Amino acid sequence: MKKTILILTLAAFAFAPVLRAEGTKYPPINPALLYWQAAAELPQLTEDQARDLSEMASGKLPFDAEKAGQLLTPKGSLRLAEKAANSTASCDWGLPLEDGPGTSLPHLAKIRQLAGLAIINAETLFAKGKVKEGVEWLMVAHRIARHAGAGDLLISFLVQNAIETNAVRAAARHCLSWDDGTRQAYAAALQTLPPLRTVQESFHGEQVLIDWVERRALPSAQSQHEIEELMQALTIEKPADKEAMIAQLAPGALPATLTEWRDLQSRLEAALGKPWAQGQPEIKALTDEAVHSPRYLIRNYIPTVTSVSENAFILATLHTMLQAALQHGSQLDEAAAGAYRDALEGEPLRLQKGENGTLTLLAARQHPVGKNLSLQLGK
Repeated sequence: MKKTILILTLAAFAFAPVLRAEGTKYPPINPALLYWQAAAELPQLTEDQARDLSEMASGKLPFDAEKAGQLLTPKGSLRLAEKAANSTASCDWGLPLEDGPGTSLPHLAKIRQLAGLAIINAETLFAKGKVKEGVEWLMVAHRIARHAGAGDLLISFLVQNAIETNAVRAAARHCLSWDDGTRQAYAAALQTLPPLRTVQESFHGEQVLIDWVERRALPSAQSQHEIEELMQALTIEKPADKEAMIAQLAPGALPATLTEWRDLQSRLEAALGKPWAQGQPEIKALTDEAVHSPRYLIRNYIPTVTSVSENAFILATLHTMLQAALQHGSQLDEAAAGAYRDALEGEPLRLQKGENGTLTLLAARQHPVGKNLSLQLGK
């Protein structure tokens, strides 16, 4: 009897950690690790399928249930992408930024594909009348956008904005048919999401290139082989460019170049944090200063951010347009639309009614130049 009690007691102690673990939630996993698992299970797409995926997700191609069904098979990658999107852990892609221009960014194409599948899955559910489930998958796409921006590089920022734009446009295609409760719940859910990475934050990350050049070029004695490696990494091929680069890499010349490069980068970063009307003239002037700089490194390696900055304000305007649609639904009229303003010039939005029953919200001016900034409500 004593032996039996002892065994049971020891067993209780042995299984106690397991029982405690069963009763507690698993710790959140770094979303990047889950996205890579999802990417490993992505189906191999043909060129036509990849184009269909991209164009259906963006709304350029009308939703096709048959094509969508083929793209969404198998479901393993979607399940893992949803788990990644809903993880509360910080997203760390483990980018080897010390590699400078050689930094590998293979995750961006994969996460964009996963976001496209999430939006197409939402479209499939909407087509079946499963509005609640469709909305949940649009929220997955919104969360994927925020994880895409992690890394604070301009290319990450652009992928983030492309995914978010597709999610906003997808919601706009359907939200007029949602009831008030669904629209308000969606609007509230958007407010609970972490903020998107700003262009200013992403531009700050571009300073890794300056740090990389400094590490690679400052040693006073470099072999010809090391210089050629540096030229190759910076994709410098023309003899005249190589000569200009070698002159600026000289120990006596480089510190001044790096100081000027960092100063101009810092001034651009500050301008990117300002409202459109105030920041845009500064950004243009600083970009012109970089383009006409006598220093090869500055002239060729400070990113042109005018259109990137505009992209951020365009997306902010699309968010405002979606907010108007979610607030008013099919009752949205010209007077209600005019109470909302674009994020660029701050002018009232306009409402255009189509013959097929669609509504389109438009900014007063074209952005980019020659293209209307608009959001179509309804299909």
